[in-house]
Amino acid sequence: MVEPLSFWEFCQERINVFHKRFILKQEPPFSTNKILEDYHWTWYARELDRTTLWFITHVLREDGAEEYPEDLLFSTLLMRWTNRPETYSLILNACLDDGGETTTALSPKEFLRNRIRIVKALRDAEFSIWSHAYTIVSHKAGVPKYESIVNDLWTPIAKNPKKYLTPIVEANNPQQAFDAIGKLPWHGGTGFMKYEEFCDISYSSYFMDRWQTDSEQSICNAGPGCIKGLKFVFPDQTAVQDEDFGSFSKNYFWFSWIQYLHNQQPKFDNLYQSRKLSLRGCEHLLCEYGKFRRLYEMIVNSGKATHQRKFLYNKDRDKEYLDMLGSQQFQDLYSDWRRLSPEGFV
Repeated sequence: MVEPLSFWEFCQERINVFHKRFILKQEPPFSTNKILEDYHWTWYARELDRTTLWFITHVLREDGAEEYPEDLLFSTLLMRWTNRPETYSLILNACLDDGGETTTALSPKEFLRNRIRIVKALRDAEFSIWSHAYTIVSHKAGVPKYESIVNDLWTPIAKNPKKYLTPIVEANNPQQAFDAIGKLPWHGGTGFMKYEEFCDISYSSYFMDRWQTDSEQSICNAGPGCIKGLKFVFPDQTAVQDEDFGSFSKNYFWFSWIQYLHNQQPKFDNLYQSRKLSLRGCEHLLCEYGKFRRLYEMIVNSGKATHQRKFLYNKDRDKEYLDMLGSQQFQDLYSDWRRLSPEGFV
């Protein structure tokens, strides 16, 4: 059945689907809403998405990882700009082929020592090394994207970690770290990648202990998808044009609507670990809600949706996911959140 869900109804249904699939361990169908059942969606909380979950359990919270915060930070740049665990593993393996001692986090020195091997590995990869989640283009005409990112983004940072990485590592609070990430090469413009990387490092025990706060409750950047979702939720109040305000007031305008929704969230059933939606969670869900409404309009108007990824159930992949979900590294993340921000739980 195709139903025009409200934003909060959409949120509850996505929470229910996760609960049925990974807590009750049921098999399809997971939803009576045909759009939610037939198409691929990210989960209602960012940390629950498969790629982020993999990065948390395999890199960010690996035993002893907090002892090398600059390596964690640099590895985050490698991981998030490809957004694929397979590509990150490919980069690590290129270093190990040279007899390095790289574990799950890659140091800037190790990257520089193996840069040529990494470029070759990316060039010869037998799978797509990029995620379709982001649109990233080469900064130089005629230069392959992987080569441009290695040479013009990762290499300058690796060569000068004191300039680029140390200010983030030594930031005393989330806002300082967020601003410092914005000074990295290629990190201007909308701040989309800056925010993604900031969210990643905020899951590490090093930054949690340093900041002593749950940063998902205080910093939020409205990406393009989130803004589309907000316009469906508040069509009259958000009927504004970019030229109506400057950059700062524009960011604050969208942030205010996300914050309003966050403060107005109802009491949901079946929340994982009883954690309420964070500001980041609301932003994440608004992106998906915008997609849901666009799909709904396509199906109502033409009877079908085009260029949308279909959901394919894979029991083996679900088993791998459950192993990561139940890992000590991931459970420790929720323990830290509960310790730092008990008000964020039901």
